Amino acid sequence: AMQGLIEELESRILEEEALKNNAQEVNRNLQEQLRVANIKVSELQDRLDYMDSTHAEGGEQLKQAESDLEMLREELQVSNNKMRAEEGEKLKLLERTRKRDVEWGKMKETMDKMTSQLRMLGEERDVMHQHLEEARGKLHDTQQKLNATQDELAKHQNAERVMKRNLQLQMPEEIKRVVKRVEELDKQNRDLQAKLHQAKGLSKDGKTASDDAGKKAVQELAELRINHKSMKDKFEALQREKEGEERRFESTMRLAESRARTLFDKTVQYAQKLQGAADTRVQERLGSKSSAHEMTSLKRRNMDLLAQVNALEEQRLEAEQREKEAAAKCVTLQEKLDLFALMQRVDISNLSYGGGGRTEDDMDRIFLQRSGIMPRVLSQSSGL
Repeated sequence: AMQGLIEELESRILEEEALKNNAQEVNRNLQEQLRVANIKVSELQDRLDYMDSTHAEGGEQLKQAESDLEMLREELQVSNNKMRAEEGEKLKLLERTRKRDVEWGKMKETMDKMTSQLRMLGEERDVMHQHLEEARGKLHDTQQKLNATQDELAKHQNAERVMKRNLQLQMPEEIKRVVKRVEELDKQNRDLQAKLHQAKGLSKDGKTASDDAGKKAVQELAELRINHKSMKDKFEALQREKEGEERRFESTMRLAESRARTLFDKTVQYAQKLQGAADTRVQERLGSKSSAHEMTSLKRRNMDLLAQVNALEEQRLEAEQREKEAAAKCVTLQEKLDLFALMQRVDISNLSYGGGGRTEDDMDRIFLQRSGIMPRVLSQSSGL
């Protein structure tokens, strides 16, 4: 019996040694698996840190993109404000151009009126010129008549001088005294006729028939004097008419020149105003064209800014998507790490009671099927 107990004890010792060796082998395997698991956990932790850093970088990029987007929105707002201001300036320029057009129309109407007045004044000038030519023709005719009258007067004066000289040579002393008296009466034009009649009366008193020739000569001389006086009066009347025509002609010419000068000055003034208005309209049109070009460039810039905003919005969405994917990966890795730690604890519990360990492939398979495995793991944990 003692021998049987010893053999049984030895067999149990051998069994315990085998179990101990088996446990040591399992422990070594478990230690190796634990080391591999720690390495895997370190790798997963590194990946998790990398994903966290990538997530942080993505957040920084997202913040930078949001700040750039905000800056672009501010620039877009400034551009819109500037474009609205430019549109207001354009409306003001259009209103000013419309007012200039109205003023231009009024000035054009005034210019047309001035042109019609100038045409009428030109017609009046032509009429006055025609009247002036007629007056010049009349003046020329009057001058010719005056020259003819002067020639006739010169002839009469020559005839008178010849007659005087003949009378002085032929007439008696008494007739000479009468001629001398007539010459004295010629100096006194106002008393010429009375003294001539007096001379005729004196010549009739106490004269004989032999003095008929002298009386006839005196009578002819008196007639010549009368003709000379009438011709002189006609000459003076024609001279006064000529001077009056010249004065009227000069006044008419001065008036026409004054009116023509005034119209010319007004025409030049209105032409300068029209030229200034035209230059102003050209400058305003150039300003409106430059404003239109600037507005077009601003609109183009706004379109570019909107395109940049859309691109940044897409980048932001992509960054958010990458962030979501990274967060999902982080959650997946965290769940995998938690499951792996739980499986390690379960394996350690199983090894403590003689169970076998799980490999990394088993862990991956369990992770892929964690929705169905977790209840079994929990049930095993509760059973243990």
